[in-house]
Amino acid sequence: MEINKKLVSLPNDWNKYLSDEMEKDYFKNLVSYLSNKYETSVIFPPIDNIYDALKYVTIDSVRFVLFGQDPYYRRGQANGLAFSLNKGVKLTPSLKNIFKEISLEYFYPIPKSGDLTPLAKQNVLLLNTVLTVEEGKPASHKNLGWDLFTSRIIQEIEKRRDNVIYLLLGNDALKKEKDIIHKNNIVYAGHPSPLNTSKDKPFINSNCFIKVNQLLKKYYNEEINFNLLNLE
Repeated sequence: MEINKKLVSLPNDWNKYLSDEMEKDYFKNLVSYLSNKYETSVIFPPIDNIYDALKYVTIDSVRFVLFGQDPYYRRGQANGLAFSLNKGVKLTPSLKNIFKEISLEYFYPIPKSGDLTPLAKQNVLLLNTVLTVEEGKPASHKNLGWDLFTSRIIQEIEKRRDNVIYLLLGNDALKKEKDIIHKNNIVYAGHPSPLNTSKDKPFINSNCFIKVNQLLKKYYNEEINFNLLNLE
């Protein structure tokens, strides 16, 4: 019962906008499935961190959304924020490339910590398309309904906001384009994984973070500080 309660309790005021979504059959089935899985298997992130992406922003404060796919599936890594790692954990190849691209664009030093909480605290929604995963089984929760739920999050933001910027990295994130009304606010790039060798959609040298900040400067006269080493 305690697990069920946590699965339907969102931070800040998000329940106000998503409570009807959580009454749908697919979400009730999702809650039932996860309630059992958290008791019988090892699921990431920990139950208390599933909705951490929503903990740092409200629907009125979010100004930049960065999409990931699903949480890291190895023990000790996932903390509920897309691409983010718990402190003290070795950087993953994708996060290394993210830091490399930021360094190429802004000449910032590469952080030692992969914890992206300082980025989230700048009104950045670090949202995975799928919010849970079973240990050692990437994409194991891909078809449980999380995609519908995270699409609804974006739809609610779009109903109420005109100037939220979206960074879509890779093909899975690109599927969220359908939920975004304001197409001019989308920045595209390839997935940061080293396995991405696409010449059409590269990540390295994409200047995607500069493009995001150009739009934020236009709409808010503010930019994201990507110098995470100074924010650790």
